[in-house]
This record gives sequence, structure tokens and C-alpha cells, in this order.
Amino acid sequence: MVLANILRRPLPKLASQQQIALAELDRWLDVDTDSFSAVARKLGERFARAKATLDLAGYRRQRQEAVSLAGPPDLPDIRDAFYQADLRRIAPMDREEEFRMARRHEFLRDLILMVHYLQRDLFPQVVDRLAPRGLLAFSIATERNLERHERPPRPYLLEPSEAEALVDSLDVLFAAEGWYDDDRHEARIIARRP
Repeated sequence: MVLANILRRPLPKLASQQQIALAELDRWLDVDTDSFSAVARKLGERFARAKATLDLAGYRRQRQEAVSLAGPPDLPDIRDAFYQADLRRIAPMDREEEFRMARRHEFLRDLILMVHYLQRDLFPQVVDRLAPRGLLAFSIATERNLERHERPPRPYLLEPSEAEALVDSLDVLFAAEGWYDDDRHEARIIARRP
């Protein structure tokens, strides 16, 4: 136990709006199963506070390069040509990559981040998909944004105090409305599923 504590890697401090490579996320989530949930929760909180993002485009490029180097897989002709074409677009994956993807999936269920997007009827589904004790963080423009900008139009803006009502089944950890650095009036919320 003492050795495990000594060897445990500390979680990173994330810079504001830092973009994180998936390989880096994988290293942070590479912990023993017993501590995975706690590590994922703490990491999720840090992502939300820093408004950090994952570099999915970089990961996609790496996977596409790996596929092009490997060439098309030899597949038995068991279905039509469209099915074969679809299979060829899927990058071959080893067991370790499957495990890393499963860890990412668990982590992402612990944190859902919505930025500059409002679809009111989506909120109940988002809350339902959130893992127990998972975090939902969002930053969405409010109607006051129209005082300085004509876009986004009113249907895509939150009404005054609407943000907390959208997450009334969650425990709100942080809530604020105001003008922010990018000259947008936004409602910002971090809430936890009980």
C-alpha cells in the first residue's frame, strides 16, 4: 500500500482552455481499477474548472495514419461491397487500444461538457446519461447577449435564471451569469448528479 502511494502519479494541473491529447488522458486514467472512479471524478472536475478539451482531431489523424500505413485489412467477402468499404474505414485495434477506449468512455460518462450550444429538449437526456456523481458543465449565452451581439438569435439563448432550472435534478456546485472575456453574456454551471 505504501509503495502504491509512492508510485501513484499526481493528477495534472490544467491550464485554462488547455487542449489535451488522448494519449495524455490515457496515461492519467491508467490506474488500478479500485481507484479509477475517484481519479476519473477528480480529473473531470479539473477539466470542468479549466474548460479543457480533448484533441479528438489529432487522435483521428493518428488513427488514419496508422490505417494508411497498415493498408487495407484482408476481410472475407461475407457481405456486399458497401459493408466491406465500411469495415475498411475502421482502424484495426489491438486489445490495449480497446481497453484505453473503454476507460475513456467511463471517464466521459463522468463529465459532460456543453459549450455555446442550447437544445433545451436535450438536457433531460444528458442528465440521464450522466454517471452517478458525474459532472455536467456548460457555458451558454443568455438573452442579455443581444445587448451587444445580434447572434445567436433569441431561441438559442437562455432566459434569465433558466440555466439552473435546466439542471434542477442535479446538485449545482457553481452557477454564474455575466459578461466574459470573449464579450459574451453567458450562464455557466457545474452540477453533479447525486
